[in-house]
Amino acid sequence: MSILSIYAFHFYNNLGTISAAGGGDDLEEKIVHVGDPVTLSCDVGDKVRVDSSEIKWTTYGDTVVKLVNATLTSDCGYEGRVQMSESIERGNVSLTIHRTVFNDYGEYECHYNKEHKKTWSLKITANIPKELTVTPGHPVWIPCYTREKTCTDNRRNADKGRTTNGTSFTWTKDNETVLQIVKGGRESKGRAQVSYDIDNGNLSLVFAQAYFSDRGNYSCTKQEDRTFLTLRVHQEEIKVSLEESEAFLSLRLYTVDPVNVYFQKDNSSTPVLVCGNYTCSQSWKYVESGHKVELDAVTRDDLGTYAVRDRSRDELLCTYIVSMAVLNGRHTQQSALVILIVFLLLILIIYCIFKECIEGEVI
Repeated sequence: MSILSIYAFHFYNNLGTISAAGGGDDLEEKIVHVGDPVTLSCDVGDKVRVDSSEIKWTTYGDTVVKLVNATLTSDCGYEGRVQMSESIERGNVSLTIHRTVFNDYGEYECHYNKEHKKTWSLKITANIPKELTVTPGHPVWIPCYTREKTCTDNRRNADKGRTTNGTSFTWTKDNETVLQIVKGGRESKGRAQVSYDIDNGNLSLVFAQAYFSDRGNYSCTKQEDRTFLTLRVHQEEIKVSLEESEAFLSLRLYTVDPVNVYFQKDNSSTPVLVCGNYTCSQSWKYVESGHKVELDAVTRDDLGTYAVRDRSRDELLCTYIVSMAVLNGRHTQQSALVILIVFLLLILIIYCIFKECIEGEVI
């Protein structure tokens, strides 16, 4: 069964581009997909003495990387992602950004010995799908990005031991808030989590396990076009095979909404309600922490089909087919060996009895 693995997203289409303001005749533009590397060229036209020169790249006044007296430093969230040209001595002071992030967008200025040399407008593109389809129980990542530069305030606060996230945004599902971030404070009304990469403009919503109850239209307030995403979780038939020695059965419901769980022994029997509206009958129990139902003492009478249906919609969500495992090859070999040993013992006993009878007749 194929699923869309959200953690393996490749971003191919544009989410719009960023228009650079200002600049001069030297302004050039580059467009890259988020995650791809980019090189911004800058040639100062002179032979550069690395030990006595100052080379600096900035974005909106913040330092990206600088080379002063042969010492290279980077800042503003670019640490470990940028490098200077290997041909600096020949006047090539180009900047390469590896693993671009969404809020790398904007203008970049090249300075040599405090003199402005060149300006680049960097535009980052990403794909925001209109619809996602996932398998229940698998992770889902609903993308959202911001072009907001949080470098200056966030990095300085981080140096003082305060939160690094100064971004505020809200995720809604069907116009109801599911997660809200206000200047680093988090308010979540459920299982939703936020991307670990907020400082780099990634505000994506994450569910560690997709539930049927997660279906709906999602919107992120930082998305310029307020893209609505419809999360569809397809129905699934799940086979559960128990060993003869097992006496415990656990069925995940993959929803926080009220459901009915019906059991049917075979096609000719009538479905029986075993759990409904968070309450179970007989030896079944509902476990709220894991959103599942459990049976502690399984017998052969409990083998069959379990249907999980949404109570409000009377919609089939998933089906569990519970059966007893067929003996595997190893168990078959063990059983055959036991039978062979018993057979040989019987032959030996018969032989001994027969031998005693013959010896008795001779005597």
